[in-house]
Amino acid sequence: MAAAPRAVASQGCGKSQGLDVSRLIDEDAFRCAARHAARIAVIVLLRRRRAGGRITMFGDREMLDSSIPLKLQEIVNRELDRNERVLWSAMPKPKYFSAPAAGAFLFAIPWTAFSVFWMAGAAGFKIPQFNNGADLFPLFGIPFFLIGLGMLSAPLWAYRNSLRTVYLITDRRAITIDGGMSYTIRSYTPEKLTDVFRREHRDGTGDVIITRSSWRDSDGDKQMQELGFLRIPNAKSVETMLKEMAEHRDAPEPPNGAF
Repeated sequence: MAAAPRAVASQGCGKSQGLDVSRLIDEDAFRCAARHAARIAVIVLLRRRRAGGRITMFGDREMLDSSIPLKLQEIVNRELDRNERVLWSAMPKPKYFSAPAAGAFLFAIPWTAFSVFWMAGAAGFKIPQFNNGADLFPLFGIPFFLIGLGMLSAPLWAYRNSLRTVYLITDRRAITIDGGMSYTIRSYTPEKLTDVFRREHRDGTGDVIITRSSWRDSDGDKQMQELGFLRIPNAKSVETMLKEMAEHRDAPEPPNGAF
């Protein structure tokens, strides 16, 4: 009677010459697969380390730095055109008291205090019993009190929005993706980058303003809005990139220190 086929001892991955059909799991094949998976993991880690910047290369894809949240990475990938290459990316430095948030917070202090005082006065500075209709009058101050609480929380919302914002420079344009209750995406082609300027702090961080607009509110007061890359590192290098893009109508390579 013919003997059952037996596995020949493997000398390495892919070198096995036989297989024991009485066993459903080939231990040698399992070890080979594990070694291949380990090699792939090492290659990915080495490529990330060698990149040393905001962009890492994997195959023919460009990926944002892993510090950028996955949700933002997905939005960026949907925004980029076919074959569009990212040269620089950064998130703003999280900050509670940005200029708009600080203004809202300071205004909310007297607003909220007055709404509380008004409701207390309307209730006769005592807890209403709600036995008659007049006891309901202090409740009209609740909407104003809630508005005050909303303005007092402006610094928290500003910090949260910073974690949902990312800035990009590609070989075709500059892009801002501002987070909040929803995402606002603005794109600036080279011809829109002619009036770029920056505000810089001693540590090199600062704002690179791409565009600004002004208007007068209902009281006749002048209001100003500035758009661009806010609270980013190496503001001067980023400004240089944008100005060179505007001058040559083509995205430059990132200057030294851009990342």
